[in-house]
Amino acid sequence: MYKIYLKHFVLPPGFAKKIILFMKLTSLMLFVAFMQVSASTLAQKVTLSERNASLSTIFEQVRKQTGYDFAYTTATIETAKLVTINVKNMELNDALKIVFNGQPLDYKIDYKSVSVTRKEPSFLHTLQNKTIKLLNLPTTVRGRVIDSLGQPLIGANISLSIKGLSYGATSDENGEFNFGGMPTGHYTLTITYIGYNKLEQVIDVEGGEILLRLVMHTLPSALDQIQVIGYGTESKRFSVGSVVTVNADVIGKQPVTNPLLALQGQAPGLSVIAKNGVPGSTTLVQLRGQNSLATDRLSMKPYDQPYFIVDGVPFSPQNINITQLSNLASGQSFSGGVDQATGIGAFNNINPSDIESITILKDADATAIYGTKGAHGVILITTKKGKAGKTIVDLNVTSQVNAVARPIQLMNTQQYLQFRKEAFMQEGITPNDDPNDFSGAFAPDLTIYDQNKYTNWQKIIQGKNTHNTDIHATVSGGSAGNTFLVSGGYTNSNYNYPGDFGDKRYTLHSALTTASANKKLNVTLITDYTYEQNNSAGGYGDGRTVQQIDEIGIAAKAGIQDDRIGLHVGHGVGRRR
Repeated sequence: MYKIYLKHFVLPPGFAKKIILFMKLTSLMLFVAFMQVSASTLAQKVTLSERNASLSTIFEQVRKQTGYDFAYTTATIETAKLVTINVKNMELNDALKIVFNGQPLDYKIDYKSVSVTRKEPSFLHTLQNKTIKLLNLPTTVRGRVIDSLGQPLIGANISLSIKGLSYGATSDENGEFNFGGMPTGHYTLTITYIGYNKLEQVIDVEGGEILLRLVMHTLPSALDQIQVIGYGTESKRFSVGSVVTVNADVIGKQPVTNPLLALQGQAPGLSVIAKNGVPGSTTLVQLRGQNSLATDRLSMKPYDQPYFIVDGVPFSPQNINITQLSNLASGQSFSGGVDQATGIGAFNNINPSDIESITILKDADATAIYGTKGAHGVILITTKKGKAGKTIVDLNVTSQVNAVARPIQLMNTQQYLQFRKEAFMQEGITPNDDPNDFSGAFAPDLTIYDQNKYTNWQKIIQGKNTHNTDIHATVSGGSAGNTFLVSGGYTNSNYNYPGDFGDKRYTLHSALTTASANKKLNVTLITDYTYEQNNSAGGYGDGRTVQQIDEIGIAAKAGIQDDRIGLHVGHGVGRRR
């Protein structure tokens, strides 16, 4: 029989006990679940075996093993000490206590992350620093020297200098150093280490302990330089052939107008010969001596020169003269043997300021790709291209003055006459003015010519100072996939031969490069335009050399009869009157 209550809400008999029992069971289940989560957190095991490792390395190891992330900044751990730890299957919290022991840092575990912060100085430590600063007491400067990978640099030289006074120290096996009892002031901290860039930093010592974290960066190694070879580029570190590269920095320091002259003394086994001093004349280049003994159709032994390639394209004229006009630039005295005709050089049309690098391939391994054309070596010339970044405008103006450094010491008129008189005296001959006296006594210079006249022909012919002027402007820039470079140059060179002679050159160089998004397709367009005007003294047309013409001029002005005086030297082709 059931009782129905219509006016009052009441619980059925025994229902309250069931609710209380249900709540107890629920609380027990929640407690067990929370205990399992806590046990899971405390049960994280780590295995670490590191010696003098940085905190970032330790954090990475813990993250890989436990999945915990570490939240910190570089500035936070810059003063941290290196860690040496060797634990196996240790709980995470215990391992972290060992890692942070003695560190100026603190940590906090929050679920699956670890927050790393700097330790707040205690009240006593703060009071101590303020007292030291107030009383101007000596200060301790401590620090650690590491490389870019966080490894300590052992034996680095550290110095603190102020007003001519210097304090020195050396980093220990942990890269740490310590200067104790330093007076207050502004110091310059200098650190040097073999193979690393010099590091300088100004620090203010005003009381309290100073902790420093100093990172040094390696110097660029010559072994890691990229050099151009026949089939691409490679690092010097992995090069097995005999290859020498001359960079733009070296070329730019040479006061020359012909890029081949910038190679003098830059590569072992490379001979560079300027045939004469006339601007624009040919410069001969030879690698490892003469290889060919055969003669050409004129019974001359040709001068073996390397094979020249500019931006991957064989240079059409190679290194031979490009003019047939007879002038001072082609004047030479040839007595047989190994030689080559001289004239206006082809490489004078390339502005040295437009060259990025010149690579010299010397042995068979480096030149094999060129076959027999590379039998005497190969020279690769790479011109400049644009670099990604903001647009850069560069203007260089140089001016040079040249003079004869060591002129030949010649006798004047009185010294010459004394020399001649002593010669006749030693022979026991009396000089006379009879041209029909074939005994050797005829001496018009002692009996007919003016005994007081003197002209310094050396000063007249080569005593004038010369000037070289070079103006070069470059505009370059671009993005990661597209770069550009446009440059223009003007060069004016004169020389000390009497007259208004010189060489003017106008150059225009441009390089446009573009690459696809996946870097699999690259297109490069390089153009060069050169206009050169060589205003050289007219030649003689009959095979006589500059030296012979000078002798003729000297003889004519001295009043000496010579059957060669009929030659007229002027602006143009040499001709007889």
